[in-house]
Amino acid sequence: MKNNAFHSGLWLTILFISACSHPLSKEARLSIDPDAYFELAREHPNAYKGKTFLLGGLIVANKTTQEVSILEVLSYDLDFQDKPTLANEKNGRFLARNQQFLDPALYQKDRLVTLTGTLTGQETQPLNGGEYTYPVFEVEEIYLWPKKLNRDHRSRYYRYPHHYYPHFPYHPYYPYRRYPYYRYW
Repeated sequence: MKNNAFHSGLWLTILFISACSHPLSKEARLSIDPDAYFELAREHPNAYKGKTFLLGGLIVANKTTQEVSILEVLSYDLDFQDKPTLANEKNGRFLARNQQFLDPALYQKDRLVTLTGTLTGQETQPLNGGEYTYPVFEVEEIYLWPKKLNRDHRSRYYRYPHHYYPHFPYHPYYPYRRYPYYRYW
């Protein structure tokens, strides 16, 4: 009984520690203005200029020069761990300027990022034949989320389609099965 209690406590501790992990540092999270939301930065950019925001989304483009890297990011809603989850259509896009070099091979299109950034203003650029006004943020800290591995959801031991599931692990023509066919009566 003691051994089970020890193992349960160990697993709970590991679960608690892993649940408390966060992609951004504590200093970066403390620098975020609690009243600064991306929707407000888009609507009233001059009122929130100089405030620090917590942002996240999908990288659309990465333009790098020798002095600055500029990420064009499609804004996503963030979950409890500040991971981008769903695209927020009314927020649109923003530009994230970073004084450090962000390698385009890593910070490439269709990667998720979470960042803290200070609103510096707006910038209008062409987008699909029209003009688009981007809020511009100066990046303080950025986290690039790892790519998901494209794995088959079935294990290598389960080689048959899902419609055989109720009779798992036996395939209808499994050689060691007593009856070679299903009997329904």
